[in-house]
Amino acid sequence: MVLAGDLAAARRLAEQRRRSVWRAVPERDQLWRLAERCLDLLDAGVAWEGRSVGGGRPVADHVRAYCAEADGMWRVDQAQRLLERAAAVLVDRDSLAPLLDHVRRRYRVLIDGAQDAFLDAVARTGWPAEGYARQTQAWSRHAQGAVREGRRTAWFLVDALRYEMGRELAEGLAREGTVKIEPACGVVPAATPFGMAALLPGAEAGLAYGEREGALVPVLGSRAVMTAEERREVLRAALGDRFDSLRLGELLTSSSRELSARLRATGLLAVFSTEIDDLGEHSDPLIARRCMSEVVADLLAATSRLVEHGFERLVFVADHGFILLPEILPGDRCVEPAGRWLLRKRRALLGTLGGRGGDVVTLGAAALGIQGPVEHVCVPRGVRVFRAGSPYFHEGISLQECVVPLVVLDAVRRQPDPEGTALVKVEYRSDRFTTRIFSVQVSYSSILRAQMSVRVQAFTPGTGDVVGEAADCEARDPHTGLVTLATGRRVHVPIALGPDFHGDAVEVRATDATTPGRVHASLVLRNAILE
Repeated sequence: MVLAGDLAAARRLAEQRRRSVWRAVPERDQLWRLAERCLDLLDAGVAWEGRSVGGGRPVADHVRAYCAEADGMWRVDQAQRLLERAAAVLVDRDSLAPLLDHVRRRYRVLIDGAQDAFLDAVARTGWPAEGYARQTQAWSRHAQGAVREGRRTAWFLVDALRYEMGRELAEGLAREGTVKIEPACGVVPAATPFGMAALLPGAEAGLAYGEREGALVPVLGSRAVMTAEERREVLRAALGDRFDSLRLGELLTSSSRELSARLRATGLLAVFSTEIDDLGEHSDPLIARRCMSEVVADLLAATSRLVEHGFERLVFVADHGFILLPEILPGDRCVEPAGRWLLRKRRALLGTLGGRGGDVVTLGAAALGIQGPVEHVCVPRGVRVFRAGSPYFHEGISLQECVVPLVVLDAVRRQPDPEGTALVKVEYRSDRFTTRIFSVQVSYSSILRAQMSVRVQAFTPGTGDVVGEAADCEARDPHTGLVTLATGRRVHVPIALGPDFHGDAVEVRATDATTPGRVHASLVLRNAILE
């Protein structure tokens, strides 16, 4: 039906099949859910086509359309990320190959068209967009005043938090207080050292680029800020002994007693998160697509912990976004034009052009707000790259890479529930599983809370090695991966084991959403898969 162009009929069929007895089979149910993810992306694409901005319009119109609440292209990107996550869970999805191929091609047509129009607008009128916040203003707009007023502030520097993921984060933060989100125009190139430097105190007036040992580096005043430690020094110099920093993993795994002792005198805490970018750049692409979305849940958990420890304003900022494709196609690689390039990235060249390239766009550095020893910036057309590699990439000039979220939470402190007030059970019909996707039953009871969220995962027994995740189901939030439990009800949660798992057993754990090390319930099952 989709291939014939009848999306309405396809949607009706998917709705009817939700009542099918075969949906009780976990593998079949996941195939249907992947099919529905395909439909979600196509529907978002139809909505975007009614909103999309053609050639000749100002850059601001493209940003406005991309970020539109109901039909912006961020929804297309979000739907595509969730689709690729669902596809990565299924090892055997051959029956859906024609549908999946069709939807992936459709996504590529949508983003290529939007990118060509956007890049033409940037070539005409420059970047950043008129009327929108700049990434370099993030500190002065959302943290500087709070720190001066003595409010305890957490400054989350999240590597590769794309705008659409920022929308998901803002929605999840609403339970903690008052939340607002605004898009900001990132610096060029959309690469970590430059984007992170733009988020530091003094960047609004003082960020420039310099040359160090023949390479381009971001500079604040006379100080290069290329590394994470150099960025910490800028914050420490501005805030003195009121400043401290933690990595996201440290924040999540430290005990409440350790956090209380460490943060007692902290006025501003910088939290560094590199998980999204690390997964995209250094993990197997399949693992990256499976796990990338879970980082939002980690940020929500970190937020709850800091609110409990008295932090009042929490700001989440990003250095850049990203583009996520299933693969790099043969025609996606462009030839680099000749020149003296101080920075050579997969999606951008910065320096001085020395010749003409093929399918590239050459922009004047000044028109992109770049101050320093750079005359030209060359970027490929569409979402192509200069060098082959991972299907996850950034560093170029696109809406996905250069529009970043600024998410601000003014928190309302609440008392945590006492230990032992919730009873969670994980059950299975047998003491062994026979398929790579199997469904456990999770139940919950409490006299204090009608609902609670948990993370359901499979581990190698007795270790912290994750070998499986909760797959799509009615109780699972697709944006965070958390499973919502209601008191007195039992829910079915499918567990999808990773393709590399060959162990003798797994331990399915339901862990606390805000304290990942706190296990509410667990169940060990033997591996009886016949390979």
